[in-house]
Amino acid sequence: KKIALSTMPISKLIISAIEYTKKATTESIIDFYKTGITGVAFDDISEVEQYCVIWNIKAKDFENEWDMNPDGLTDRISEDIDEKLSRLNDFREKMLAPLKEFKTSFSGTPKQRAKAIFALLNNLDVPKNLSELCEHYKEQGEFEFADVLRQSYSQFISLLDNVVACFPDTVVSKPVFFDALKTVLSLNSVGVVPQTLDEVVFGSAERIRPARPKYVFILGANQGIYPRLKVSTGLFTNNDLTTLKDFGLDISNKTLDLSVDEQFLIYSNLCCASDKVFITYCKNLADNTPALPSRFVTQILELNVNRVFEPSNLNVGNLPETLNCAVLERFKRINDKTPDSQTIYEAIAVECKRDNINLDKYEISAENSKLSESVVRDFCGNKIRLSATSLERYSMCHFMYFCRHIANAQNRDKAEISPMNRGTIVHFVLEKI
Repeated sequence: KKIALSTMPISKLIISAIEYTKKATTESIIDFYKTGITGVAFDDISEVEQYCVIWNIKAKDFENEWDMNPDGLTDRISEDIDEKLSRLNDFREKMLAPLKEFKTSFSGTPKQRAKAIFALLNNLDVPKNLSELCEHYKEQGEFEFADVLRQSYSQFISLLDNVVACFPDTVVSKPVFFDALKTVLSLNSVGVVPQTLDEVVFGSAERIRPARPKYVFILGANQGIYPRLKVSTGLFTNNDLTTLKDFGLDISNKTLDLSVDEQFLIYSNLCCASDKVFITYCKNLADNTPALPSRFVTQILELNVNRVFEPSNLNVGNLPETLNCAVLERFKRINDKTPDSQTIYEAIAVECKRDNINLDKYEISAENSKLSESVVRDFCGNKIRLSATSLERYSMCHFMYFCRHIANAQNRDKAEISPMNRGTIVHFVLEKI
């Protein structure tokens, strides 16, 4: 998959920096540091951004010391306000210094401008920070994107050299250089070249189109999953359609058509392998409810095929492959007291001990992860008002429903006096004159 080079962190970094030299704005400063490769922590950037939103901070305000309440217009002042302001001002000076230096040096010929860009990257340790970001994505299992990030730096430097070569020893204006750089960035992309040997392709049954693979692995061949259970959403049931057909009203049965399509998918997936087909199904779903194999699996099992039975209990040979998967499985089984759950916990404990992580510190249970009845009653009272909008929001995202309709969470307001409050203040002052 190709990704536009203009969307990569290093491109965003330089574009924001040049935007700052053209017209300094708060957005260009924040965007510059949000790229994640400047060495500034995201928490620090978020704190500065929140302060800028509350007090409507402009780029020129970064030159002066900040002394307004970080919490905005409130009726009380927190005890740690001096500590917060001191930290914010340290961040402000640290964030502004590299951009001011770059603005001063970013002039002259394209070669001189490129040197200023390269000096900015080195001063911020961008190669090192980008390498650490790649390692972070590798730890998360995003190997492809990590490789794309790694390629983006060298490709950006190469394109920068090409832009300089287009204007040999010629003084060009800042907009011309900026437009040329943005153009070459938008026309180039980075990505991982697909392997032609030993390639593994993942996909859903209806979307994947492999070209004669040697081996095919069908995962989750359970009833209602593969093939999927097609539920009719029309006005008539299958019996109604049969009755109408007997009376001469032949109405298309979409459920039957969809079932035929699913059967064709099964045939296509089973027959595309040149060497072997492996079919797997589970005895229990994620919520521990029993699951049955699909009908075509039962038919295949009646033939003389090789069968491999998983052990009834987990062991070292069939544990989740990664620590992240093991932790997720552990919390799915949080109330499960079976030997399998204990085996997963012990495996996680070994990995955490190796990395000096106190696993007991993060232990949770289903009981303490739920709101108590008294807390829910304090939030909602004895009755919960529902509407079509709130129910739709609940189906989309439970947490969004909680924030909007139960916790009544509000966006951070800017520190400004509304027109209504301004009128109240004017009337109050006039009454006192």
